[in-house]
Amino acid sequence: MKTYYIYMAVYMVFSLTACITASITRKKFKNTPLILAPAILWMGFTAESTGILHNQLISYHSGWIFNIYGFFFTLLFCWLIYKYLKSERRKRTARFIIAITLTVYAIRFFTLESFSDRMIYIQMLELIAYVSLSLLYMIELFKSDQPLVFKDSPHFFFILGYLFFYIVYTPLNVVFDLKLHVFSGEFYITLKGFQAYALMLMNAFFIFGFIWTRPVTQTR
Repeated sequence: MKTYYIYMAVYMVFSLTACITASITRKKFKNTPLILAPAILWMGFTAESTGILHNQLISYHSGWIFNIYGFFFTLLFCWLIYKYLKSERRKRTARFIIAITLTVYAIRFFTLESFSDRMIYIQMLELIAYVSLSLLYMIELFKSDQPLVFKDSPHFFFILGYLFFYIVYTPLNVVFDLKLHVFSGEFYITLKGFQAYALMLMNAFFIFGFIWTRPVTQTR
């Protein structure tokens, strides 16, 4: 278990660094949808920190923190990607994915026996929605007639970071929800290690994108 806490501590350092970097460099993308990035990152860092403190000081029933965070993250992240889509066909697909996700999320909110329960099925739906929307963005980006200039695309690294993490985390989440880790503490720590490394790399994408790219003035 000590190894797990080391993983989480290092991840939180990466997460905080990404938050600070996004805040410092926000003028680079202040007139684009990516202006939401600092808010999204700080919201995630706050939820993680609050959840850890709640687990340590109060109880392990901290699901309500992540339920609230998950809803607002879904709103902001989906809106950000939607604003970068140009194809009307992909926009319609994105609207359908977002509408289904938020509708099911809202219904589940009102049917929870306890708001502290983790919404397992909603979380899986979220992960699928995030991956699908991110892939829609990537497909449109690489099919565009405009050349992709990485130096002018901080949003590319932001969305790529999340896409990478959710592709890695989705199968891990299935294992966690099936509680297969109860058979081996070492197996559980190994999976948590993969999750932590994926989170670190995700934040590394963010930090690199915010620092390395040039200021942008419009949605590309």
